[in-house]
Amino acid sequence: IPNMIAYRDDLIRIRDVHELSTEFIMTLYLTRGLTPQIVEEMAKLDFPCAVKYYPPKPGTTTGSGFGIPLEEAHEVLVAMEQCGVRLLGHFESEEDDDGKPLPHEHREDHFAIHRFPGLRNKYHKLRITVEHATTANAIRCVKEDGSGLTTRTITPQALILVREDLDSLTWRNHGRCMPIAKTKRDRDAVREFAFSGDFRGYAGDDTAAHPSKSKNVPFAEATSGCYWPHSAAAYVDIFYKHGALQNLPKFAA
Repeated sequence: IPNMIAYRDDLIRIRDVHELSTEFIMTLYLTRGLTPQIVEEMAKLDFPCAVKYYPPKPGTTTGSGFGIPLEEAHEVLVAMEQCGVRLLGHFESEEDDDGKPLPHEHREDHFAIHRFPGLRNKYHKLRITVEHATTANAIRCVKEDGSGLTTRTITPQALILVREDLDSLTWRNHGRCMPIAKTKRDRDAVREFAFSGDFRGYAGDDTAAHPSKSKNVPFAEATSGCYWPHSAAAYVDIFYKHGALQNLPKFAA
């Protein structure tokens, strides 16, 4: 927590120099070092905090490989549930139920179908944000929770790209991120939810700057993550083209 506070202080200083009013949500990684006591301390801070879950296997996405499986975090998740600390999840399964590796196209749905319902039911008061939705099943996980405790962030690339685009675009490596773009049906479901004005779906551009040398390589080797400094404009463009501009303030705020 001291490191998190010091990092936030640095951000506040930069913010104030530019006379901005940005508020920062500070996160701690769900690792073996995170304890229920730390969660309780987080909940007492006077700024918003959350816990970030990444798949535990290295290479699943940028930042993965240092955390623990959710099944090994029971006491921490209970503390989060009791203290109101939100879980921000990159929810993808690296393997199926038989331990066989899953292709990127199937990982998000496998988690949504086989693992998310159990997580939601076991910790029914836990506030969960399922980050960067790209599939219809991922959207369904949110819609089916009438409590409002389950929410979704949606990236601009999830509203624009489909998997085939990543085989044809000249800049396709810069659209390679995880969860990877899916089918037109999936994209349409994500769009419908984003454009609807439902408070449970909101902007999370997940923009990540990577060195060019890690992107200008063969597609399968390119670092996962999109750097879209124009993400606000991309959201405006897609909402405008689909006649949903009136709901953009809800989505963006």
